[in-house]
Amino acid sequence: MIPKEKNLTTQYKDVVDIFELLKEDKDKIKHWVDYTLTAIRKDKRTRTKLDFNSFFSQLEDVWKRIFIRKDVNLIIINRVGESQYDFRAFEMDMTTIFSNLINNSIDSFEQRKSIEERNITIEYKIIEKEIVIIYSDNGKGLDKAFENKEDIMLALQRLKKIEREMKLELDLECIL
Repeated sequence: MIPKEKNLTTQYKDVVDIFELLKEDKDKIKHWVDYTLTAIRKDKRTRTKLDFNSFFSQLEDVWKRIFIRKDVNLIIINRVGESQYDFRAFEMDMTTIFSNLINNSIDSFEQRKSIEERNITIEYKIIEKEIVIIYSDNGKGLDKAFENKEDIMLALQRLKKIEREMKLELDLECIL
């Protein structure tokens, strides 16, 4: 339908290139749209009781398609079991934190082509009325620019590398 002389123009070639890029990145785009639509729900923007069993199950579902495409194994270790607990947190903040960590892990896996298995492990447990979440992967590791590994959790830290094992201590209100 397009005249042959137009097929040779830079504008036409640019449009074709854009469509090719969109086809390549459609899973990323779909994941981003799904994440955005679920992350901005009003109930995620209030500090409420957060059931970590459900939270990590939903996180796994949201990322499932990307994990399959990138050949990543997510291992969730629940050391809390079915214990009764009451932690209050902003679900949107938790989703943002773990989505950033997962993105960093995937970027790290891409930088190390020699990794045979790409594993992300999230372990959570209760210790003395606090929830402790340990996030780890077998990626490249934290950049040497971070002498103190906790600095990566500070605002505006943007290096796209994650340490093999990082303990996250989250300030959550706990009532046992």
